[in-house]
Amino acid sequence: MHNQDSPSTITENASSAIVGILSNLLLVDAEEIDERKFADIGLDSILAVEFVENLRGEFGRDLTLEDIYDNPTVPKLAEYLTADATSMTADATSKSA
Repeated sequence: MHNQDSPSTITENASSAIVGILSNLLLVDAEEIDERKFADIGLDSILAVEFVENLRGEFGRDLTLEDIYDNPTVPKLAEYLTADATSMTADATSKSA
């Protein structure tokens, strides 16, 4: 039996990584980043470019600014970034049950 992270753990880990990147970019404590839209917590278009670059490095995905605008909160972006991994984990779990 493989020891795989659950879909919720994968998404939580992604959320933590996103919050870490945002707190470094925005120069705020991680606790100040919540479920508000990125623009509402201070992410402007200039910082969004750097945010995308950092996310690409962290997650190894080819992201665009449009992906950020389509998923404008930490929870939504974490779900988007982990959709493939969580669906594969869910499939593997259901097949082994």
